[in-house]
Amino acid sequence: MREAGTQVERVSALNTLVGPLAPFFEEGHPLDRLVPGRWTAICESLSEFDINLQFNHSSDPNDPRSAFRLDYSSLLGPGMDLLMPTAGAYMCWPGRNRVVLPTRIDRTIVDYMQRVGFLGEVVYHEGTAAILQGQRAAGRRTYSIDDMGPDGDDVAANSVRDMIIGNSKEMVAQLSAYAAPEVRIDMFAVEDDDFHRALQPGRRVFVKTCNTECAGEGIFPVSTLEEFNAALEGIRECTRRYELNPLLVIQPELIGTNKSFQVFLHPDGRPEIPVVALTDQLIGSDGKKYAGSINHHVTAERLEVVGASIIDMVDRLRGLCPDAVGILMCDYFEAPDGTVAIYDPGLRPSGNTGAAMVKRWVEEASGQYAAVTQASWLDFARDGMTYAEVAERLGEWADPDFIVANRLGVLPRGHNHIQGKSRFIVVTPDHGDYSAMRQAIEERLAD
Repeated sequence: MREAGTQVERVSALNTLVGPLAPFFEEGHPLDRLVPGRWTAICESLSEFDINLQFNHSSDPNDPRSAFRLDYSSLLGPGMDLLMPTAGAYMCWPGRNRVVLPTRIDRTIVDYMQRVGFLGEVVYHEGTAAILQGQRAAGRRTYSIDDMGPDGDDVAANSVRDMIIGNSKEMVAQLSAYAAPEVRIDMFAVEDDDFHRALQPGRRVFVKTCNTECAGEGIFPVSTLEEFNAALEGIRECTRRYELNPLLVIQPELIGTNKSFQVFLHPDGRPEIPVVALTDQLIGSDGKKYAGSINHHVTAERLEVVGASIIDMVDRLRGLCPDAVGILMCDYFEAPDGTVAIYDPGLRPSGNTGAAMVKRWVEEASGQYAAVTQASWLDFARDGMTYAEVAERLGEWADPDFIVANRLGVLPRGHNHIQGKSRFIVVTPDHGDYSAMRQAIEERLAD
């Protein structure tokens, strides 16, 4: 059984400085500002804010926000918007701050996360308006995955202005000297020649809108002029209807390995940059939908490739947004020659942040590298299945003490009890162990 106390309290007492937590570079190295992202230090830095990982979304067709932030239940079915918020448990410091959760969430996953020491006090609010009202009444500022609307800056850790700058595709060239080649143009001025100029042999053309979309929305891969014009027609119609940003990005398909980094911006603006994650991005067959991440060990060797672009982006963002705080992520392509092409920044946690923080937790608690994979869906095909049932079947794999001791186990990224689906964060000693562990999980959870 797990010892008493919260996870963050127990791990912070270890003061681990070896293995994954050892410095990457000696003082004076050009990349010495890049330091290991300590799980406990990040949780402590965020502890002045409550944590909210609910998107400011809408399914109302009369709401302009529905055009670029449609809620996941509308996109993927009932309850699919419940899978992100519980990942806030891996970013909080129980006893110092709270995690904001939707009222419809399965309360047994909350009970589990509190019992094993990741989660402390929670508050239940459904939708941004209710969150703002409740947080104002409590006098609590909130670190959120999304902007909190034009009237929410008094509550939000990051202002609407900073969230637009940090999350819009139109800002890539200003945020990075390593930005991928692109053309930015008013969509109502686009002509056929713009497609032909971007088209390269054997590659598609990517058309992107600039309304801080996420989850692959606002991205249109096209291969022919007919597809280009059809996409353009739909984009223009939507932009006229909702009076959205008319700027369009047109970009040749990038070549190389699709990757991502995540770093942490400390509230006090200190020069050190904790590195939270370096990943390979798994993208669906449509070329845009996020399908998961492979979290690599963060090492000096990997940072030698992408480190300069990380420092460059952090400095540029802080120059534009000196009060920005929290996770800064960015997708990029690494070409076979080792060059980096930045293409999609985000001043927010991503779908992989929960898994990345679990990796940082295991490595800080054990002093050893661990492989953590979050592309792990389990569909139980049983409506109403609670996480309490899931955790009971997982047995020792759901026990944090067992996970740390063996670098083996399962934690929830989220659970949709309405449809009976879980998204797991799977911990294994090495990436090569994942397939066997996945099969073992499926066998243990089979009816």
